[in-house]
Amino acid sequence: MTQHQHHSAKEPWQNLPAGFADFLDLEARLNAPLRNSALSLSAAALSTQPQHIVDLGSGTGADAIALAKRFPEARVHALDVSAELLGRVENAAVHAGLAERVELHEADLNSDWTAGIPEEVDLVWAALAMHHLKDSAQVLSQVFKKLRPGGVFTLIEMSGDTRFEPAVIQDQVQNVRSHGHTNWTNLLEEAGFAVVEQHEQNFQAHGSTPDGREYVARQLRGRQIELKEETLDNISFRSGRKVWVAVRPNVEGGVEKQKTVTVDVAVIGGGAAGLAASVALARSRRDVVVIDDGQPRNAPAHGAHNVFGE
Repeated sequence: MTQHQHHSAKEPWQNLPAGFADFLDLEARLNAPLRNSALSLSAAALSTQPQHIVDLGSGTGADAIALAKRFPEARVHALDVSAELLGRVENAAVHAGLAERVELHEADLNSDWTAGIPEEVDLVWAALAMHHLKDSAQVLSQVFKKLRPGGVFTLIEMSGDTRFEPAVIQDQVQNVRSHGHTNWTNLLEEAGFAVVEQHEQNFQAHGSTPDGREYVARQLRGRQIELKEETLDNISFRSGRKVWVAVRPNVEGGVEKQKTVTVDVAVIGGGAAGLAASVALARSRRDVVVIDDGQPRNAPAHGAHNVFGE
């Protein structure tokens, strides 16, 4: 396993609060159904088996490991600004027997994270990594340039409001977060991507399971609410998630890229006059190109013979 460092300025995420990495591990376990769904959507969008995958904001490594398992021919480049989290990724890769295929990059996504990443990446994955960046549009542009034509970008972000059940708990919660303000579809299209799939699914944690109970308790404590252990069994937490699967088109702007040619004459319009002129010029050994949209005005007619007119 190799590790690279390509960031300069110190970021707050490099010094994590106590217990934060354990919280990410907990959330990753609960997030498995959504991760598996997004992996299936990504695989369906890929035209070939990927060789290089980039995991932006890899956290504790659950997604990087899942990507390496799902695509056994690929090398996964796990990027995160936190050395502590990358240590978790490394341990997870070793434990899964995937250390040779998971490469660590200590990188700040707000700067030039593309250094050290191979050209022509097949798949870029970003799960809950984009919403806190200073300039998401810039990062999307970097992703677009790094992907090969036909490459896939999978984006997972929070959407809508977080909510607790039953309602009596929700009524006690202050400052419920909303994540529905960023129009990721527009940002993706402005960056040049073609969005081929959008999928909404809830992230859920229920106090009836050990992981769910711990997660609910942490969320409530973060809102200054402490409840007895037995009370947590009947409380659930829900947060919206949305998956975008976008492709860097094989062609620019959805139109096949034309090669540049040098000619003597360009004839605009492939009607009777344009074609006659083109034939005459070609017979005079001139290089000619005819530009026409293929929609003649007399298309409904089966034929027109010896018609006088201007």
